Amino acid sequence: MKVFWFRYQCGYGPEDYRENSTHTRSIKRGCLASFSIKRLYTRPDVAENTIYHKAHTRIDGSFAHGEHDPKSISRMSCYAPRMSQALKDHVWAQLSLGYMTKQIYDKHKAIWWERVNAGQSMTRDDFIRLQDIAYLDRKHKKGSWRLHIDPAISIRSWAL
Repeated sequence: MKVFWFRYQCGYGPEDYRENSTHTRSIKRGCLASFSIKRLYTRPDVAENTIYHKAHTRIDGSFAHGEHDPKSISRMSCYAPRMSQALKDHVWAQLSLGYMTKQIYDKHKAIWWERVNAGQSMTRDDFIRLQDIAYLDRKHKKGSWRLHIDPAISIRSWAL
């Protein structure tokens, strides 16, 4: 009987490279959270989940990332593994309205400076890069032309 075994590790761990100058853009924070899934080859709908470390903490017991991590309020925390879905939806909507990548980035940075000057707390979405928006732009351009059931609506979207 063949068994598939997959082990999943938090994107923030388990190593912590932020102090090393050769890994300046590393997202690793030393998080130990991990779990595994075992599935039978003949019955892929049946699985066994094993959680090895549920809490997102380091070896010393301190929080590895998130709002409880004291190190997350610094330059070290600015490399998040991904944008939130809310920000992706916002950028996608701006791209659909015809805004250019640089315009969206500049507008985001202007809003970010206003929030910093007002003393508001930062989130992972504050540290998006121009490349993140450009990636969504390429994805938007590749998949934005789809036919509608009504041909008149499809033609109208191509003409605009």
